[in-house]
Amino acid sequence: MPEFRRSHRSNRSSFSFVFKNLLIIVFLCAALFFVFKSSMNPDSPRETDTSGDIYFPDEKKPNDRFYIEVTDRRFLPANCSGQVYHRNYYSICYSEDHEQSLWVSYCLEKKSIQIPNVERTDWYMEDGSITTGSAVYHDYSGSEYSRGHMAPAGDMAFNKLAMEESFLMSNMSPQLRNFNGGIWNELELAVRDWAYQRNKICVVTGPLFFDEDYSTIGKNRVAVPNAFFKAILDPSSNESIGFILPHAVSDLPLEDFALSIDEIEEELGLELFDKMYDSEYDQM
Repeated sequence: MPEFRRSHRSNRSSFSFVFKNLLIIVFLCAALFFVFKSSMNPDSPRETDTSGDIYFPDEKKPNDRFYIEVTDRRFLPANCSGQVYHRNYYSICYSEDHEQSLWVSYCLEKKSIQIPNVERTDWYMEDGSITTGSAVYHDYSGSEYSRGHMAPAGDMAFNKLAMEESFLMSNMSPQLRNFNGGIWNELELAVRDWAYQRNKICVVTGPLFFDEDYSTIGKNRVAVPNAFFKAILDPSSNESIGFILPHAVSDLPLEDFALSIDEIEEELGLELFDKMYDSEYDQM
């Protein structure tokens, strides 16, 4: 009987040892996964292979969670050297020669920032409405450039449809990763701050090409911009401000790149908000 007890205790001890070690291994794996996930920047794009998937924006309808009524689109630039396409929450001027939008225009309201954000999509899609065909996901693969949003996902986080359409490839432009996550991101955050403070602002943004000797990426030869611009208007006060950021990593403050809308228009050869105002703008 004593031997039986010793044997029984030995078996229990052996089983307990294996069980405890198994629990330790499971716990360590879970802890490592949590640390890895926590270390990731939640705002960093997670690339999703969507080759073969084509999104047709005109077939989509706004959902009921939040909807900005489209009025007379008076905030659009007066001219477009490509073709204008309207989304539910922004409009673009798409250039087949550059395989991207030369400008993207939208308005951002305080109430769209106040409501809880929908989950980030991270689902890059070919834009099926572009008659000449848009850039595709793999045009950027293997390059040093990220898929940089012109209408930011953060500005389009008020409902699922707006978020989905912000990931159309027609809304992307090649951006150096540290430029995209650096000074460009800083400017996008500033725009959201201004929208919150002023209730509503209107934005025109896009790439700049200083000459025809630009580099390209991908089979569709997506042009790599020399710089990016952003023009911001407060329609209630007629105040505005603009920025041209060289396409390079920079530690300089945003203020160093601030320009008037007239200066931006002269550089672009565009009339940005003339459908709304004929007078000069006041500086924000």
